Amino acid sequence: MKFDVTEVLPLENDVDGLIVYMFEGELPEILDKADKLLKGEIKRCFKRGEFNGKDGEAYTLPTYWKSGPKKLIITGLGKRDKFSLDRLRSASAIGAKEARRFKLSSILSTVFDEEGVSEEDAVCFMVEGSMLGLYCFTELKTKEDNNREYPKRWLVSVANLKTGKKDVRKYIEQGRILAESVNFARDLVNRPGNVLTPSIFAKEAEKIAKKSGIKCNILKLKEIEKEGMRAFLSVAKGSDEPCRFIVLDYRGGRKDERPVVLVGKAVTFDSGGISIKPSAKMEEMKYDMSGGAAVLGVMRAIGELRSKVNVIGIIPAAENLPSGKASKPGDVVKSLSGQTIEIISTDAEGRMLLCDALSYGLRYKPRFMIDLATLTGACTVALGNHAVGIMGNDPGIIERLKKAGDRSGERLWELPLWDDYDDLIKSDVADMKNVGNRSAGTIVGGMFLKRFVKDTPWAHLDIAGTAWAEKPSACMPKGATGVGVRLIFELLKK
Repeated sequence: MKFDVTEVLPLENDVDGLIVYMFEGELPEILDKADKLLKGEIKRCFKRGEFNGKDGEAYTLPTYWKSGPKKLIITGLGKRDKFSLDRLRSASAIGAKEARRFKLSSILSTVFDEEGVSEEDAVCFMVEGSMLGLYCFTELKTKEDNNREYPKRWLVSVANLKTGKKDVRKYIEQGRILAESVNFARDLVNRPGNVLTPSIFAKEAEKIAKKSGIKCNILKLKEIEKEGMRAFLSVAKGSDEPCRFIVLDYRGGRKDERPVVLVGKAVTFDSGGISIKPSAKMEEMKYDMSGGAAVLGVMRAIGELRSKVNVIGIIPAAENLPSGKASKPGDVVKSLSGQTIEIISTDAEGRMLLCDALSYGLRYKPRFMIDLATLTGACTVALGNHAVGIMGNDPGIIERLKKAGDRSGERLWELPLWDDYDDLIKSDVADMKNVGNRSAGTIVGGMFLKRFVKDTPWAHLDIAGTAWAEKPSACMPKGATGVGVRLIFELLKK
């Protein structure tokens, strides 16, 4: 879908559909004007209760005009006092889906105009919503879905704006690149383990780096062994697929500015290893690389937008499979930090990758570090599928991430990392063990990782419950959600 701007008034523009946003129970001025041209039909439909502007609601009616929009697509924003930018994003997604349902080639929308909402936000969130809502993963299907080509063109009316075309085009571009980066991450996550191996993941990273002017370094087995990342290798050695340690270095900020380090877990398939998972729904364990996909999506977005920040993206990529070479419960390995770890469960593999990646990240002397991982099923039990679990050692970073989560719609809920929990990972034979008992599973994962960041400000994001959707919603398809890309981009933008 291509976006462009137009100075033609919305009701005079010859497009297939005009999208209008509406608060619950409030007909906007543009619908009042359209209603007069339709001899009261809109208000009659409204009074009959055919639409009311509720959150998530959409209503499409034909105009039968000789010129101007052929259809009006009315999307609800819900009650005015409950409005958020996330609702604008969702309403745009629903409007785009309506356009696809009716196979409309060209659609038009005005820039949402309400006090407290900047034109930049209004345009960016509208573009994001439409592209996120239209996403579907079909690259492995042999039959084409002809509906996917609709809508082909989305026009943004600037007829009544103070901002000129140039600025609106800039806002469109920001929204487009960010949404494309989310959808790119979704594509990676949706690919099965035989289509996206650690080696292929590394090649995708190289492509992004080349296109966006990012320095990329891929460490292979011998280099990883030489570095001493034996915690990472304890996961990878059970598979015949070679592991990769991906480092992306983007420098868009001042030369003297210390970078932000992002670390993303990328287990391209997780069987649990020797501590094998139940067979039911094991096919979904292709999404255990969602943290790595999010980091790569963020790097893509900041690279293409030439963001004025310095960011290091680190992605340890491996498969976790059982074999004669696989790690066994009870094995002890030495991490890159020099600390020893007793492996109690080979299915607690994510923290084994991340601890070496966090230690590696310290050499960049970061301003702060953030890791993203589908780390614990316990996080899904605690928070369900609507919140990302956040833990960390720096209240300032946590608060900034929470605010970014509210704006991006990827909300966070903080869990404690009190010293009281440290006893849960004490080992009789090593410096620590990789799991505790059944208590506080998500917090235990955070306590483990905390031992590898020293005094560097750090936050851990457990995205286990939010990386995969069992049911679709306005902006989220069934399957990979691409969680983390918008959240971290929003943080870096500020």
